[in-house]
Amino acid sequence: MNKSIYGNFSLLLDVFVRIVEFLMLSDYILWNP
Repeated sequence: MNKSIYGNFSLLLDVFVRIVEFLMLSDYILWNP
């Protein structure tokens, strides 16, 4: 049970990190045309 919860958490964390990186990248592109 704990292993499954940890796996789901790490998956969500990975998705969150990817979204943050994407937002930072698009921010950089918008401010530095």
